[in-house]
Amino acid sequence: MRRIRAWYQVFFRRYSLTSAFAESKVRRFLTQVTSERVRRTLEDYVRYANRFRVQLRLKTNPVDFKTVPWRSYGDKFHVKVVGDHLEPARRDVLPGDPFVEYFRSDDLEILAAAQDLVDRGDATFVQIEDGSSYSLLKDIESFAYKDDGVTVFVHNAEQPYLGAVFGEQMTKKQLADIGRTLTEFQKTYFSRTAGGRPPNMARLKQMLELEQKPMSNKAKATELAKGGDEKQVKTQEVNLSRLRSKRHKRAKC
Repeated sequence: MRRIRAWYQVFFRRYSLTSAFAESKVRRFLTQVTSERVRRTLEDYVRYANRFRVQLRLKTNPVDFKTVPWRSYGDKFHVKVVGDHLEPARRDVLPGDPFVEYFRSDDLEILAAAQDLVDRGDATFVQIEDGSSYSLLKDIESFAYKDDGVTVFVHNAEQPYLGAVFGEQMTKKQLADIGRTLTEFQKTYFSRTAGGRPPNMARLKQMLELEQKPMSNKAKATELAKGGDEKQVKTQEVNLSRLRSKRHKRAKC
């Protein structure tokens, strides 16, 4: 029994995400599994994971499996509600093909303002055809919909998700207040000390590399500002000074 458990633990720690890049390693690993029952179970998992684009992540305290969808492909998706789940709205889905590849709909015509966000890489868009007898959004609408405002909801699934249903008479002035709700959501559920966008790691790396160069602070700021005006250079000088101060405080600890 201990040996069987060890096979499962090793496999799911290494290959829980069965990507195309790991396919040969997965096959090689399975040939080494001496227990036929374990090998068949893992082979079934690989087929399931590739079909539905999911992974089972092993948690050890307590020992449990967490189902995690693969990262979505594309920017625009067209789906329909079937019973208690989503299926592609396209009709050319073939047995054995991953559903996620058919959720994608690059030619889907959407709101022009939303398309601008998609083009900038700031958003993805999902159009849902919902003719089913039950759906989460329709149930929320029955008791919480606000036509002159917004219905904000937190969906506790594999992780918390913040969502909103905008009323048809809502004004744009209310968006600033919703932004504060987003900040509080990030702090509460994801331990962010500040709201807004997550840190730009590429930018931080660039600042750290510049900090090591034998240049004046203004020269470094000018390079970060990429030929910007004097105000932008001043802003980068302040950012560099703050970064230097944080590094000195941590070095003293």
